[in-house]
Amino acid sequence: MGLLGHFTSGNAPFLFAGALCLPAGIALAMIRSRDIDYAAARSAADRENPRKGHRLRDQARNYRLHVFVFSLVLFQFANASLMPLAGGRLGYDHKQSSELVGSIPILSPQLIAAVFAMAVAKLADDWGRKPILILGLGFVGLRALLFAVISNPWTLLPVQLLDGFSAAVVGVMMPLVIADLTRGTGRYNLAQGFAGTATGISAAISTACSGYAVQLLGYTTGFLGLAVIGFAGAAVLYWFFPETKARDKAKAGGDRRDRSR
Repeated sequence: MGLLGHFTSGNAPFLFAGALCLPAGIALAMIRSRDIDYAAARSAADRENPRKGHRLRDQARNYRLHVFVFSLVLFQFANASLMPLAGGRLGYDHKQSSELVGSIPILSPQLIAAVFAMAVAKLADDWGRKPILILGLGFVGLRALLFAVISNPWTLLPVQLLDGFSAAVVGVMMPLVIADLTRGTGRYNLAQGFAGTATGISAAISTACSGYAVQLLGYTTGFLGLAVIGFAGAAVLYWFFPETKARDKAKAGGDRRDRSR
């Protein structure tokens, strides 16, 4: 996208992005319904009647799900505005090569996220969900804090790599933790939709609020405010969110035998 915008015109990346929707739509149309395990897709306990789930009232009382979604809302509020604000600042300071300068901070974390996604999944099984989530959300606050004091684009590049780790953490852990919290209820997709809607609204509000704050108070104040919100998301997880990874049954049995001795 950056190369297209730099060597052709500013409209080319948008036209190319629209063209990419065509093969994506074709791929979606090729998914066959008979290949979907509806009980597994919904995390339903009743495989004979997978569309029957727990009552919505019971799901509304799922305290851990609400805490998790609230932490994701804080994460998105802090994270959604960081790259647009940093890109706008870099584009303004480097007008002659704004497309290339703006594309590099976007490309680098995507590569990091792709590389670390599998590692995050393995660490989630070895360490548990909570420590990985706290690290991922904490890096958002750290990134915003560094953006507040650094403006050189080549210095910002390694800082922006932290976004790749946060993206890998949230991308892997969001469906994984929701699966932990809704296992056997048949309401996995509902919980996913609830979390996605809440974080989408948070991201939309974030860009409006942070842009207004930067216009009134400047970039440094705007980034510091986002840093506080990012660290708040990690604090919510640390203080109010329990570990959701189920203990290994064999290990739990061994622990009980050790205690009996």
